[in-house]
Amino acid sequence: MVQLFAMQHITPHYINSYWGTEHGGMVLSCSYGNVDQPLKPDTTMYNYPWIAFQAWISTDDVESGSAHRQVTGQDDPGEAVITAPWPYMARTTWGDASRIGHSSWMGDIERFKSTYFSRFKQPVFFQGDVAVSYGGGRFSLHGRSDDVLNVNGHRVGTGQIEASVLRDKLRPDSPIGNCIIVGVEDEMTGQTPWAFLTLMPGSKFLPAD
Repeated sequence: MVQLFAMQHITPHYINSYWGTEHGGMVLSCSYGNVDQPLKPDTTMYNYPWIAFQAWISTDDVESGSAHRQVTGQDDPGEAVITAPWPYMARTTWGDASRIGHSSWMGDIERFKSTYFSRFKQPVFFQGDVAVSYGGGRFSLHGRSDDVLNVNGHRVGTGQIEASVLRDKLRPDSPIGNCIIVGVEDEMTGQTPWAFLTLMPGSKFLPAD
């Protein structure tokens, strides 16, 4: 929605991108003028040629020994992973300060491995984000994988629900200003989402008497 607004009112070349401190630079974006990667106001991005970006779901299938399956499809979000090193990736987590500058300094390498490379049996980089893969190197991000509700056995990201609610803002007369979703314990479903909304100035959900 932010990208759509920006493309309509600021510049048609408003580009969404994804990166984190741990990445050291962008890993997903849209190359300006690339006809093979059309810029659309749907927050989807493409992996750079040197970034082996995928969406995985953990299976822990004892019979096959497989620890994951790669997923593609809007209704099948997975964990955002990078399956191979890239030029500007982080190499360690800060630590072992007394040895900085020594040729054998590696920082807190055990913490680095357990934080970013222990989610799957395969040593892939994992940062804790939810991704949807549409094929052809096209992805969208949907919040944190550790911010998930379990509703009747279905794992639903709070960011996904928030995005659905905030789509109403595309209407010029939408009363919704912002939204946050939290999970509340429920005897029937395990958890149920509660929405906390702020309204646009002067807006009301119910018509005035």
